[in-house]
Amino acid sequence: MSQAEINNILFLDIETVPLVYDYKQLNEPFKKLWDLKWQYNKEITAEQQYAKAGIYAEFAKVVCICVGYFNGKEFRIKSFYGEDEKILLEDFKLTLERHFSAHALCAHNGKEFDFPFMCRRMLVNGISLPEVLQIQGKKTLGNYTP
Repeated sequence: MSQAEINNILFLDIETVPLVYDYKQLNEPFKKLWDLKWQYNKEITAEQQYAKAGIYAEFAKVVCICVGYFNGKEFRIKSFYGEDEKILLEDFKLTLERHFSAHALCAHNGKEFDFPFMCRRMLVNGISLPEVLQIQGKKTLGNYTP
């Protein structure tokens, strides 16, 4: 991969947490939805399953987005974090649109987790999706072999 090609890739990772720490803290509508999600699992209760809530965008939020990119031969990083998920996502979107709209996105399991999760949380927060995250029907880079 040439330096020019690698300079057009934005590497990223997100960190997520449940909206509330414990199943018992869920309000009634969310508790009903969580129970409905796990109604057919007879091996573990919905309450026990709540330990995995942080990976479901309906029951979790983004608390940190870290990005990295090459600027020539120098690698730069930036983190988006804070208490207010909406502000975090808006700042991330603005950065994507201003500086990385022509970049390819690269994340471990990004197509299956990071990208859809961020898109769902943007929609929940009333944020329109940036062009670079509108990945439906687009081909991915796949596995790169030099």
